[in-house]
Amino acid sequence: MFFKLAKEVCYGRGNSKTQFTLVGSLVDRDIDDFASSAIVMPSPDQPLSRAEFCTRAKAIDYALFFLDPAEYELRASGTLFDAFAFLKPIIAIENPFFDYYFRKMGDIGYLCKDYEEMKSVVQELVNKPATDRYCRQQHNIARWIREFNNENQARKFAEIATGIWD
Repeated sequence: MFFKLAKEVCYGRGNSKTQFTLVGSLVDRDIDDFASSAIVMPSPDQPLSRAEFCTRAKAIDYALFFLDPAEYELRASGTLFDAFAFLKPIIAIENPFFDYYFRKMGDIGYLCKDYEEMKSVVQELVNKPATDRYCRQQHNIARWIREFNNENQARKFAEIATGIWD
């Protein structure tokens, strides 16, 4: 779906300046049909080095997620936490995993009901970037990271534990 979206957004409206970057490697190695100047794949057949991954992750604007709801009902996706670590808002198709984080963290990107809505959101952002909203989304992600870092969680746990043992 990533490749389909990239081609439809970039070539469907004659927008050849926009690029989609695959940060990471592919599971499906049969990608010859997807080669395009709109799609940057720095390392399609093997994982990136950590330094290269960080460089690529910092350079993107949004992280796109097409996760199957059935696959992520009871487990997490590390890629979401990578996106958060780099303060990247997300554009995702609704599922319980993403619903939870949007409820918990507020506006952290765009939650779309299906592929067509996702395509519409991406096309709109390409044509007219939502700069103020983007900054608010990054702020919400940063606030959540500060709130849930190890030090704050340890302090909360200590407060709970102290209350139990007193």
